[in-house]
Amino acid sequence: MRFTSHASSTAMVGDHVFTLAVLATGLVLLALSSSIGKLQPTLLLQIVIIAIAGAFIALALLAREVPVIAFVLHTAAFLCFVALVWFFCTYFAHKNASGSRGFSVGLLANQAGQALGSLGYFGAVILFGSTDSLSLYISLGVVYALFVVALIFFANMNRAKRSNLSQLAPSDLQLALDTLSSHYDLTPRETEIALLIAEGNSRSSIAEALTVSQETVKTHIKHLYQKLDIHSRDELVKLLLHEIEHTFSL
Repeated sequence: MRFTSHASSTAMVGDHVFTLAVLATGLVLLALSSSIGKLQPTLLLQIVIIAIAGAFIALALLAREVPVIAFVLHTAAFLCFVALVWFFCTYFAHKNASGSRGFSVGLLANQAGQALGSLGYFGAVILFGSTDSLSLYISLGVVYALFVVALIFFANMNRAKRSNLSQLAPSDLQLALDTLSSHYDLTPRETEIALLIAEGNSRSSIAEALTVSQETVKTHIKHLYQKLDIHSRDELVKLLLHEIEHTFSL
């Protein structure tokens, strides 16, 4: 992204625009940092993917007509991406035993991707002389590829989570829930909802299964997560798997 618009953007907008874009994006990221523990990492990734896709489209459609807007969106999206890369590298390093290796590999992959993109840009300039006529097609192609990769990533991730739970015997899952219920003083309704959440049911499906309103389910989920000190279904599944492993290791 930086190199496909570098020549035109820096020539048509001033340094003050870049400075203001960086400061505004920094303030937004600072505001998000206060609630980052309440958001799933996958949700953050989805938000940034949408932001980057929008920046690519703006870059292709607005770079000539409204270069300032295109440049601001491009700068904000790139800074969000860099911040998210550091966040995810730190997150996975914290979750894995070989944290330093995961952190290093993650940052290396990011820098290698940027270097590859830079080489691709300069190669296109050498081959075609100018990329202005191809910018729209390149940008839309990158957006399409970005969304396809994101869909495949999230689909495989959800499939892996379901397979982990499907391999468990119902009795083992129920035993883990009973243990958590006893340890964290969960109500019978909260335990029942925890099982439905772990199985991948949506809030509306849970409300229909229990014949209650979605607001009631939302309240139960809020209390459940507060008691377990978690913020998402992913963490609930990990907690259950950890409890099962701990039980079998005794």
